[in-house]
Amino acid sequence: MFPWRRVGLELLAVVLLAGVVFARPAGEFPMFLKLNGEPSLVGVLTSAGSSVSNVDAGTPFAVTGGTVYKVQCDANAFVNVGPTSSATYTNANIGQLVTTSAPLFIVTKDSTSSLSSISASGTANCPVFKLE
Repeated sequence: MFPWRRVGLELLAVVLLAGVVFARPAGEFPMFLKLNGEPSLVGVLTSAGSSVSNVDAGTPFAVTGGTVYKVQCDANAFVNVGPTSSATYTNANIGQLVTTSAPLFIVTKDSTSSLSSISASGTANCPVFKLE
């Protein structure tokens, strides 16, 4: 047996096991199904200039790892995976800029438990949808 063939089979076994062990979509087709899944509202991140997370939102909601979320804000906002979000580009917690009505799709790691947002200016309401 060729040595490269054994390494290739071992690598294939690791890749296949990784798809089973982790909750994230294992490939392109499962990702397609997740991104086109049925959205269900889990909560709203409303910010008026200060960082708001799913834990301290008006109505707190849970964020689970290994899930696909869609966030769509009614005004420009910075959305971050983590307990705090910043609109300052030099801050480590800088969020992803979500422009008005543009969807942001987030595939969370297995250990993720929070999402946060901060409005770019004024008040921003960011509904968070879980795609299933």
